[in-house]
Amino acid sequence: MTEPHLTLADCHAMEPRYCNQGIRAVLGRLGLSWPEFRDRGLPFSAFEGVDDAMVQAVLDKARERLGVR
Repeated sequence: MTEPHLTLADCHAMEPRYCNQGIRAVLGRLGLSWPEFRDRGLPFSAFEGVDDAMVQAVLDKARERLGVR
């Protein structure tokens, strides 16, 4: 089984919606690839240990959507 991925659609589903500019900034700060995230998403493990409330909120929402912990 493949690891679940956080996607751009997950970020856009947040209320208020997360904007691409802000998402790019967070990914850059974390050393993660915007093009890869935009095109395929990134595995949840890429965000493991990230101390950012917005990142954790979107991960929680994605986990809920996928029914994973």
